[in-house]
Amino acid sequence: MDAVFLNLVNISITASYIAIAVILFRFLLKKAPKAYTCILWLLVAFRLFIPVTDSGLLSFASNFSLIPSAEVLPNSFIDNESPQFNVNFGIDKIDIRVNDYLNDRYAEGVTVPANMGNNLMTVLGIIWIIVCTAIILYAIGSYIYFRRKTKASLCVKGNTFICDYISTPFILGVIKPKILLPSTLGEEESRYVLAHEKAHLKRLDHIWKPLGFMLLAVHWFNPILWLSYILFCRDIELACDEYVIKTMNSDDKKAYSMALLNCSVPKKLISAYPLAFGEIGVKERIKTILKYKKPAVITSIIAIILCIITAICFLSNPQKVSLKETISEYVIINMDEIEFDDGKVICFTDNKNDFEYVLNEMNEITMGKSPVSYRNFNNSDKSITFYYNNPDYDYSYDVNFNDKCNQMWIYDGFTSLVYRVDNPEKVLKLFDSIKSSHNTEQNSYKEYYYSTDTNEFVVPRIKLYDNKTFQLQVSTCARNFTYCAGDYEIKDNRILFNSYGGNFYSFQIADNGLIFDAKHSNEIAEYTYFSKEEDIVSDVPNSAFFELVNG
Repeated sequence: MDAVFLNLVNISITASYIAIAVILFRFLLKKAPKAYTCILWLLVAFRLFIPVTDSGLLSFASNFSLIPSAEVLPNSFIDNESPQFNVNFGIDKIDIRVNDYLNDRYAEGVTVPANMGNNLMTVLGIIWIIVCTAIILYAIGSYIYFRRKTKASLCVKGNTFICDYISTPFILGVIKPKILLPSTLGEEESRYVLAHEKAHLKRLDHIWKPLGFMLLAVHWFNPILWLSYILFCRDIELACDEYVIKTMNSDDKKAYSMALLNCSVPKKLISAYPLAFGEIGVKERIKTILKYKKPAVITSIIAIILCIITAICFLSNPQKVSLKETISEYVIINMDEIEFDDGKVICFTDNKNDFEYVLNEMNEITMGKSPVSYRNFNNSDKSITFYYNNPDYDYSYDVNFNDKCNQMWIYDGFTSLVYRVDNPEKVLKLFDSIKSSHNTEQNSYKEYYYSTDTNEFVVPRIKLYDNKTFQLQVSTCARNFTYCAGDYEIKDNRILFNSYGGNFYSFQIADNGLIFDAKHSNEIAEYTYFSKEEDIVSDVPNSAFFELVNG
């Protein structure tokens, strides 16, 4: 139930984009034949049948898609163990604000209750079924009511009937539709009414309107689709009016308008039945009829082009982005080593076959184009670091994942844009495969971070491995950092680092961290990060405290 309702909400939100577009296009197509507006509404209905994933029969992805995100509510909402309430509308400003608000609902270190998302969706799903059933029963009851009311009717010709118990003409039925006319209707009015109702039958509106109402019943929680259904009903009436009057002279148009006015009915609830002649937008229809002019050919051509563009841009899901595409060609070409960090053990490999394997696997990992939130850089649960050469420095490129690997961010010096991973199982498989099937050097480690109140986003870090080696990494620019590596030894409550480049660093061991001894050490390289105003440069000062964050 919860998964079905979650998927339904995503489909409804996705269809809202094309519905909004059609609502706007109605103003652009005011002078175009109304039939084209009805075609646009059929595209909205078709979109409601397209799944949000790319695996469905009707679903396909395209670079032309204007759908910001096909999956606004991810499956992580209904994760039984630790639900994650990160939405993905595909619009950065909205996603970041909403997700920051949702993330603030729980204090740091507080775990989201298990089954919370699952239970919430189950409750909402039950409410959805109840309301949906009630609306469908209303439609069925409406049909039964009018069928009984018109049971005593007289067949005039073919499928046309006269009834004493109705006050306005309408069509009733889907498989074998009947045109029902009030017995009080005059001969001249009957001619115009029959022309209109036969136009409905020719255009299959007796099928489209009930179908639209059923879709509305399923997506009753979406106000945009309620507005869409109301406008759709208006447009099919306008299209039929236009079909009938396009060959009429001025006097016939006036007579047709009078018949419409005489057959008008009071406003009532939105209904699937019947297709009543004077039920919807009578005032607007009369104005349109009296002002009608044959559309120019260029107007029809523009309308056709607009329908085609709408179909191309809104019936396809957004193209998935490969994780490999986020890594620059510079990194791939100059790669020296890959580091895999699952939060506990680090594995290194410099084997070229491993490089090819990793890149091929990353090409299969897809993610959304738009970020779902910001994340301040801190100790990641899992990461893949690509080390590569530069004439001046050794650089690295960090791709980080949360524990379940359904979110990814790239370290950029201070904050990172977080993207949703579509197939986290492939990321987990990659980590497991590297550790079990490749010749990698594996080391457990401890990790220390240094930060200050003024430079809280700058995070120099030290990793100490069990094999008595270390890495000192310092930010130098967005998405890259320089590092030095070497051996270390512990002596007299101090830890002494000797880098392979000849530098020496001394730290005093303290509770839950290390204290930098700048007087007996080489200077730690400057670190910078980019601010809106200027680059901020600072040195790691004497007695700087590096806090133990992992290990």
